[in-house]
Amino acid sequence: QLYDKIGSLSGFLPCMLHLGHLLYEVAPRRAVKYVVESTIGRPLPVYLMFMEMFMLLILMTSYRIIVELVYAIPSEQILSQYREFWGLALSIAVYFGVRDLAIMVSLSFTEENLAWRYASGFGNMIGYVTTVSVITVLSMLHMNGNVEGRNFVGIVSGLLWWKFLLHV
Repeated sequence: QLYDKIGSLSGFLPCMLHLGHLLYEVAPRRAVKYVVESTIGRPLPVYLMFMEMFMLLILMTSYRIIVELVYAIPSEQILSQYREFWGLALSIAVYFGVRDLAIMVSLSFTEENLAWRYASGFGNMIGYVTTVSVITVLSMLHMNGNVEGRNFVGIVSGLLWWKFLLHV
């Protein structure tokens, strides 16, 4: 019952982020473990993580299909078919970009240093670079119908896989 009361305190988990390196000393405490596990075990965070992973898989698949249609079979009839995949991939990439931006803004309202620490994390930086790269390639394909450097297209595909592995 005491743990439930502690968990019902508003701002308990965001306040823990202010502890910095002291968080490792507080995390093993039974009350903290109970609150964190009860929050993570709720259906909404699990559902959101699953949906984001599923959307990332759709982004990877549609990006690969677009690249295959543009470079492997460059005919006008087939190029008209990639527009649907292009819209899907672009909307998912924009979602990930807006999500990352919203997380940084909400963390900056809590503490400016916290937003900077979040943004400078290795996995988060890979995510930003991947999102910007995917939007860049998709925009270039939409405008020109081609990307001059095919190596860049392959690097972006590798970045998508890296983002997926870091997400899982």
